[in-house]
Amino acid sequence: MTPGQGGLTSGAALLAMAGTLRRKMDLTREQREILVRYTAGIGQLGSDALDVRLDGIHALQSLAAESKTYLRPVAEVLSAFVRERTVPDHPHGALRPWDTWSASGRSTDLELPASADQATADTSSDLVRIPDTDVQAALTVLGRLSSDEVSMAEAALRYFFLEKEGRTEAWLEEANLTDIWLSRADLTGARLDGANLAGTRLVWANLTRARLAEANLTEAKLDRANLADAWLAGANLTGACLGYANLTDARLDGANLAGACLGYANLTDARLADANLTEAQLDRANLADAWLADANLTDARLDGANLTGAWLWKANLTGARLDGANLTGVKLWKANLTSARLDGANLTDAWLKGANLTGVKGLTQEQVDVARGDEQTVLPEGITRPVSWTESE
Repeated sequence: MTPGQGGLTSGAALLAMAGTLRRKMDLTREQREILVRYTAGIGQLGSDALDVRLDGIHALQSLAAESKTYLRPVAEVLSAFVRERTVPDHPHGALRPWDTWSASGRSTDLELPASADQATADTSSDLVRIPDTDVQAALTVLGRLSSDEVSMAEAALRYFFLEKEGRTEAWLEEANLTDIWLSRADLTGARLDGANLAGTRLVWANLTRARLAEANLTEAKLDRANLADAWLAGANLTGACLGYANLTDARLDGANLAGACLGYANLTDARLADANLTEAQLDRANLADAWLADANLTDARLDGANLTGAWLWKANLTGARLDGANLTGVKLWKANLTSARLDGANLTDAWLKGANLTGVKGLTQEQVDVARGDEQTVLPEGITRPVSWTESE
């Protein structure tokens, strides 16, 4: 079957759907006019000419925007159009290598590349299909139509990357994007509040200034993604992979990052107040000047992390690993570091007033002497309180 014949077959099937709808409706004059537009748009989808198919897609978008009755039928037609043109043996859509260097990044122990060059070189030969212009246009419309009635999952996006081709500020609030492939997608300024992105692959994706408040990113793959200035307050990132990700100035207040992998991530000036980072992997992450007040870092791994100037007021670091971490000027007022590991950590000018260091391992007198504390600071056995630590300091 030739590509043209496939298009005609598709057009006939879609027109049949329109006929079924016509028979089921007792039509008024206005309804007949709308149905004519609906039928015409479907007919255009079966054309061999790209510009005609694009006109049909945009005509259906306009119709769905005008008539709530046609919202779901239009979504179903466009979803069918997308599915047909993205099956593995369809002649449309370019094939492109799929970068899977982070596919095995989730493990008990951190297994990230030592450098960006190594990460780039470690790729597989798997291929995925990139959508043609008309398929991308249909997906764009589906994203704009996304609502409680229409889910992006209906577009069967698992066959390819979703690439924005420069389009920004996509509106996908509460969209269902579960387990789809969005690597290297440009989602700059996208509105994804409350969206379901569980298991979605967003490796190298651009999410600068994106809004993901209350979004579900459970076990999502965000390695090397750009989330600078992104809003992730209250988001669920349990078990997510964010190795080498850029989270500069990101808002993660109240976010759930339990068990998340954030090795080598850049969290400079990020806000993580009340965030749950239990058992999170933050080895060698940059948390300079980050706000982690009241955050839960129980059993988190922060070996070699940069916490210079970070705010950890009343943070829970019970059992956390901070070996070799840079804690210069960190604010740990009333923080709980019970049984934490601080072997080789730099505590120069670290504020430990009222902090609980009971049972801390690897802590030396030299480390304590260059830190700042007071009479309320609870020190582990064998460590002497510096004379300079007075309530008036």
